[in-house]
Amino acid sequence: MVAGMHDARADANATSEPASPQAPTPVGQSSMSSEISPGSDRELEPSGQGQDGTPALQPVVSTTSRKSYEAADTRTKVIIVIALCANLFLSALDQTIISTALPKIVEDLGNSIAYSWVGSSYLIASSVFIPSWGKFSDIWGRKPVIMVASVIFLVGSIASAAAQNMSTLIAGRTVQGLGGGGIIVLVNITISDIVTMRERGKYLAAVGATWALASAIGPVIGGVFATSATWRWCFIINAPIGVIAMIIISFFLRLHSPKIGVIEGLKQVDWLGTACAVVGTTLFLIGIDFGGVTSPWDSPLVLSCLIIGGCLLAVLIIVELKFAENPIMPPRIFGNRTNAASYLVCFLHAQVFIGGAFYIPLYFQSALGKTALISGALNLPFAFMLSMGSVITGLTIAKTGKYLPMLQGGLVLTAAGIGAFVDWDRTSSYVKIVFFEIIAGFGLGPNFQAPLIAIHSTIKPQDIGAATGAFTFIRNLACAIGVSLGTVIFSNEFIQRIPDLLPHITPETAKLISGNGATSSTEAVRNLPAEQRIPIQDAYAGSLRIVWWYFFGVSCAALFCSLFVGSHKLSTQLQSIQPAKARRRRSVRHVEKKKKPKDEAQEAEQADVEEKRAEVDNDVV
Repeated sequence: MVAGMHDARADANATSEPASPQAPTPVGQSSMSSEISPGSDRELEPSGQGQDGTPALQPVVSTTSRKSYEAADTRTKVIIVIALCANLFLSALDQTIISTALPKIVEDLGNSIAYSWVGSSYLIASSVFIPSWGKFSDIWGRKPVIMVASVIFLVGSIASAAAQNMSTLIAGRTVQGLGGGGIIVLVNITISDIVTMRERGKYLAAVGATWALASAIGPVIGGVFATSATWRWCFIINAPIGVIAMIIISFFLRLHSPKIGVIEGLKQVDWLGTACAVVGTTLFLIGIDFGGVTSPWDSPLVLSCLIIGGCLLAVLIIVELKFAENPIMPPRIFGNRTNAASYLVCFLHAQVFIGGAFYIPLYFQSALGKTALISGALNLPFAFMLSMGSVITGLTIAKTGKYLPMLQGGLVLTAAGIGAFVDWDRTSSYVKIVFFEIIAGFGLGPNFQAPLIAIHSTIKPQDIGAATGAFTFIRNLACAIGVSLGTVIFSNEFIQRIPDLLPHITPETAKLISGNGATSSTEAVRNLPAEQRIPIQDAYAGSLRIVWWYFFGVSCAALFCSLFVGSHKLSTQLQSIQPAKARRRRSVRHVEKKKKPKDEAQEAEQADVEEKRAEVDNDVV
């Protein structure tokens, strides 16, 4: 089990010299150590062992000052973060890029019945393994695991680009999703390892901005590829960018990796918890994906997926609480008010974000009668302000050390902006639409990472991987739930309005927009005569108004939950973990010579002497 730490003084005594500030160096050398989390009032547990006596992961303590570390590594850290964000951009882009390319894909490959799985396979595969990726990185190290995830993602991309039938494309997208989910969570974890808590805001802001921008512009890029070149470029583009990012990460990122073999590491995996998480989440997401779209909500398939999936997720909670020695989601990461409230904010915020990203373009296409490409372009103000809100929040947190005002302020703006969407109709001016997009987008931006920083400020360094994995898992799950609930609300409301439309439309048009045809027939509706088109567009706008009311309520619930998030000090020291199998540390300028083993009591005594000398020196100064 990931358990404890060595005595801080003993590890500090063994720390090598601080880095020279003269030139940037690969991150992860002697300056890449950690300290006790300042946001937690709990004492650290003693070092322990995992399953079958395998060593537990143990953070180490750094005596390197913030000033010397930043002087030596700021440029290197920026290079690494750019490479990580490039990988993240591709992973987030592939969640939405095929939405506008699907008609061309179906035209080339056929099998329109299975086309929805081109998107669903990626989303499900990327979600279900997220908790496992975080734990794998604790066992084998951040760098090896993120490289494996990147390779898997690129293999899936190549398979998807080369697909000659729908089955191969879906299989490739599944492999893509498996790697993409690992990239999404490991980017956050890796950045948490290479920067201090105080700095973390501005770097994670870049992550949030990247995520928001990629998700929002994905449909635009996909539409351009599908109409101007070929839909296969949606996947080909991943290869050159992904390879370059991997090369940069390989060269510059020098985090400590455990010297643990595959078999030894596999013994530390919580296999029962992993199985419950993967199978339970898969079934639950399939039920949500099918419900009300390909099958009725009360159909045996949908009900069985939701019930069995929900039961397995409940079993996961029991397994993690009672049986798992090295849980993928340790209960302690949810064990205080700040963390529980932050996870709830994450869950609710993700629903509102995906609601905006999904239903704002639908409003443009349905109520305003715009093409998919024009709708994507009109969605850019929303995407841009998402990114701006995230970046400004990160810089503010780095400067002030306070995350709570930005977290809560962002939710106030979110509720105001989403609530204003209720006023949109068929005749709304572009000025009003863009203005409301700006408010909502800027409000959503801060909470891509602010809740995660709040969580990091209260947990031990060895829980960073699990806590970040849980955060990303909850966000992805919430996105799926948000889209599904929004679709149910929209479809039910639109169906209720069809009887009022019948006097104005032909029987053929009524058949076209009935059932699940409301969202898939926007292009056909746009080409109808005005006497038929205008009533249908009014029905679209009225149905979406109920959807906006739902997401406004979710925004208010998130704001209420944020009142329970505590304010904690953000450390200016690094927090990282170094497994017991990899105790040897490297200096920036040289490799330390191996030292003979010393008695722990002697090391602690020597550390005490050095501390007293330092105190005397400070007094003299």
